[in-house]
Amino acid sequence: LAKTLDQKLDLKLGESTRMMQTQFSQSAEIIRHVTERLTKLDETNRQVVGFAGAGYPTPNRAFLWSNGTLTDLGSIKGYDGFVATDINNNGQVLGYAHRSSDGAEIPFLWSNGVMQALPGAGSNFHASDINDLGQIVGTLTLASGENHAALWRNGVVEDLGSHFDRPLYSAGAINNRGQIAGTVSTFNSDPLIFRLTPVSTPPLAKDVSASGPSAQVITWQPDVVSVNPSVCR
Repeated sequence: LAKTLDQKLDLKLGESTRMMQTQFSQSAEIIRHVTERLTKLDETNRQVVGFAGAGYPTPNRAFLWSNGTLTDLGSIKGYDGFVATDINNNGQVLGYAHRSSDGAEIPFLWSNGVMQALPGAGSNFHASDINDLGQIVGTLTLASGENHAALWRNGVVEDLGSHFDRPLYSAGAINNRGQIAGTVSTFNSDPLIFRLTPVSTPPLAKDVSASGPSAQVITWQPDVVSVNPSVCR
C-alpha cells in the first residue's frame, strides 16, 4: 500500500512539474512572438503597450515595448490581471487592473517605472485615452447605471455628461489642446459624435485659496461633429 501511495504521489508531482514547465514555456513563447512581431514595426512606432499571458486561467501582464525591449509594468496589490491600453508621448501608460475573484476592475497609471491605481478614480471610471498633459477621458458609470462621458485631471473625475441637454454617453479621445471627442446617447437612433473645447476664464486674483489649474474655471464649448460614428474610427 505504501509503495502504491508513493507511486501515485510521484506521478502527481511529475504532472505538476510538467504543468509548471509548460506554463513557463508558453509564457516565454508568447513574449518571444510578441517581441518578434513588434520589432517588425516601422521606425515611427517606437513604443507599444499591450498585454501578454499564457491563456486562461493564467492572469495577463501589462507590458511596454520600447526600442526592442519588453518591460513588465508591474502590479497592484489585490489584483491579478493587468492590461495596458494607451501611452502618451511622455511614456505614461494607461490601463486597467482586474481581480479574478469578483471581476472588479480599476484604471491604473504607470509613470516613471511605477504602476498605481488612478488617484481619485474608482471602479466606476473606465479610462479610454490619455494626452501628453496627463489628462484622461473615459466613461463614468453612475449609481443609476447610466453612463456619462468623464474627464480625469489632477486626481479628480469630472462628470461631463450632465452639462448639456443630451447626455454625453462616452468620451473616447482627448488631444493636447484639451479637446474631447466622444458619443452622445440618442436612445432609439444612431449615436451622435460630440467634440468639447475647453474655455478657460482668468484666475481669480483675490482668491488666495486657489492655485495652479484649480484657480481657473473651465467651461466647455460643445459641437456635434457628425451623425456617423465611423468618422472617429
